Amino acid sequence: MVDETASHDAQEPNESGLSQISEVILGQVTGLPAPVQRTFWKAFGRLATSAVDVPAAYMEGKVAEIRATSDARVQVIKTSGRAIAEQIEAPPAYVEAASVKYAERIVGKQKNLDAIAHKAVNELPLLTPSGLKGDPAVPAEISDDWLNTFEAEAENMSSDYMRTVFGKLLAGEVARPGTFSRRAVKILGQMETREAEIFARFSSLAVQFCSDGQVVSGLLMTMGDQVGKNALRQYGLDYGSLLTLVEYGLVLAELDGGQQFQFEDHGDDLSFFHSGKRYRCVYEGPAKGVVQLYGLMTSRAGAELMQLVTPLPDPQYTARLEAHLKTLSLKLDEA
Repeated sequence: MVDETASHDAQEPNESGLSQISEVILGQVTGLPAPVQRTFWKAFGRLATSAVDVPAAYMEGKVAEIRATSDARVQVIKTSGRAIAEQIEAPPAYVEAASVKYAERIVGKQKNLDAIAHKAVNELPLLTPSGLKGDPAVPAEISDDWLNTFEAEAENMSSDYMRTVFGKLLAGEVARPGTFSRRAVKILGQMETREAEIFARFSSLAVQFCSDGQVVSGLLMTMGDQVGKNALRQYGLDYGSLLTLVEYGLVLAELDGGQQFQFEDHGDDLSFFHSGKRYRCVYEGPAKGVVQLYGLMTSRAGAELMQLVTPLPDPQYTARLEAHLKTLSLKLDEA
């Protein structure tokens, strides 16, 4: 779902580089619109520690509070271990080992969150101006419920690939709250790297219909072929892969669905994105014409997650798509 060549460019945060990381983060955020900055500090102050606790505390004047909370957590773990040892019949060494293992698990989850937060910091400046303008129809800040859902899923992401995907999602939501639903976050959290790569392939081939800078639906056109007979295998999507996307709730179960368009007159058009480019389809048929585009439709969550994909163009598929649209009296042009 991401450009793998770019996922290793930014080093993850470490203790020795906290001051440098703090300066970088402050520099990245300073140029963002004020509403985005407020949302940034709320999200990152909640999710991250080593990557952003220093600048977040600087902005909010809570350095002492953060340090005290960290110390308190350590004492709670130690005290809990001693209390457990006194109440159960187990050797103190065993209880201590269990406490250490539990603490390591907590630290591991926090390292995942820190890595994702750091990747999101690097992703924010790459968003287009339209992606940072906000939407008056949605809340100005990320809700606590959304952060709860994101944290629960993101803390388990240990692969660099999935951390990068979650970093892009967090950056998109910080820039424009309401872009990704909690359901989309949960679906992404359930996916392994393999499923994410299948969805990335699907998204690269599909056409994406947008409104106000957001993908509202995606359609992978089958162009007259039967999906059940592995018609899309030559493009890297066999029948089993498509069923996987259906099982995850990314694609609607009706594999032979589609979308209908009505054109009032010759020369009317419709626009969509495909393989990272914007296209314009000009209608060349008679007035009051109706065109049915058959294929696999994304769910709402699938359309949302499409925005995280760095498309990999397939010239062979695009050429066939252009030829197919021509048979429907639609001329495909780059916009």
